Amino acid sequence: MPDSASQSFKPLLDRELNVRTVSQLDDVAFRPLREVVNHATRAFTRCWHNAPSSKEDTDVPLAPFALYRQSIQLADGIEVALSHSCVEAAIPMLRSLFETGLGLAYILEQKSTFRARALACLCGDTFRRLDYWETVRSDEVTPDFAAQVEQEFIDEQLVPQIETLRAALGKPHMKEVVEAYEERQKRRQYPPWYSLVDEDLTSLRKLAERLGSTDMYLLGYSRWSGVVHGTTVAEPFSLLDDGRVSVSPLRHAEQLCSIAARALDFLASATVDMLGWFRPAEELQTAAWLESEVVPALDRLQETRVKINPTMKHDW
Repeated sequence: MPDSASQSFKPLLDRELNVRTVSQLDDVAFRPLREVVNHATRAFTRCWHNAPSSKEDTDVPLAPFALYRQSIQLADGIEVALSHSCVEAAIPMLRSLFETGLGLAYILEQKSTFRARALACLCGDTFRRLDYWETVRSDEVTPDFAAQVEQEFIDEQLVPQIETLRAALGKPHMKEVVEAYEERQKRRQYPPWYSLVDEDLTSLRKLAERLGSTDMYLLGYSRWSGVVHGTTVAEPFSLLDDGRVSVSPLRHAEQLCSIAARALDFLASATVDMLGWFRPAEELQTAAWLESEVVPALDRLQETRVKINPTMKHDW
């Protein structure tokens, strides 16, 4: 028999009850999201076979495929979290999924700028990784940390990483975008990669506006930021009729269906973008998939309300 002192305080966190409760939503929320993830993994493979393969274009497909892979990974993580009723904990992943999808949509927006945008994304990522490795042995870290960094690590891992990243930025086809990054860097240490092609895209909000996602940015992304940055303070609490304060338990499932719907929608959109670019011959199949699988699943999620029993909110 487990020691009660080692158990969670059930009114605040009852894992078993939460999992049993949300398991009733498998057909509505979890299975459709899993199926969209599964579909995306197959789409990824088919798109990969149609990616540019010439020596000059080796780096070009990296950005869209990296962003698409990240989208699949995030949606999969959200499904796992939701199926265990970790609803609020899934919000940072949902926020990242939205941002990743915007980047992918921007790269695939038009053929004339595909190459420049893909390389801009790769350039921004390479500069960030280079900055990380250089920071490890810079005077920005504390002396205590610097003293723990072994010379063997510097020689065998840190220096080779820095040399590899610098070589990647030094490739001839990266020259123009690297110059653009360094120019923007004079005004901002980490310029958004999408600003390297369009100078007016100085923020994610402007990118969202450009791609027709203003409402989602204002009403979704901005609100989710409070969870990500630790500034959501009052939301878990409510005032009871008698003046006492009640707090929502952990794994509170009220937002489960709305988060599942957003995740499903974001990944389905990313899949449509990728197939439209790399597998245009599948247009009819993609449209049929949306109509028969995605739209009905979204409709069911939007119609389903998770009702929270008032006794699940507690005053201690």
